[in-house]
Amino acid sequence: MHGHPDLAEIAALIAKQYGIGAAHDTHYDAQNWELYWWDGNTRQAIDLQPYPDGSLEIRHIRAHFPWPGRFYAWARNVVPMFPCLGRSESTILGQLAVPYTSSQVVALVQQVLRPN
Repeated sequence: MHGHPDLAEIAALIAKQYGIGAAHDTHYDAQNWELYWWDGNTRQAIDLQPYPDGSLEIRHIRAHFPWPGRFYAWARNVVPMFPCLGRSESTILGQLAVPYTSSQVVALVQQVLRPN
């Protein structure tokens, strides 16, 4: 991608600062970065999705699971035909056009994550 800071570095720094996980390419050929954590039975994530034109969409995703949430999420990923028992919702935090800075990305992410 062109005209923007390295998303891998931004994701790694935010994950370290907040003590949360970071993953790359979480859905088919997306080239996205996802920051994720559990809040009770809810898996929360912030998706950093770059587009070919260089723009970036930042989305807050929440997947609510029945008790125990982590077990259902794990089973859904490893057991063939395991039913999807979670309920997902997402909110667009912002869309950044080229050129954008890492501080703009962090500001949007901090709408959801508060400093420790």
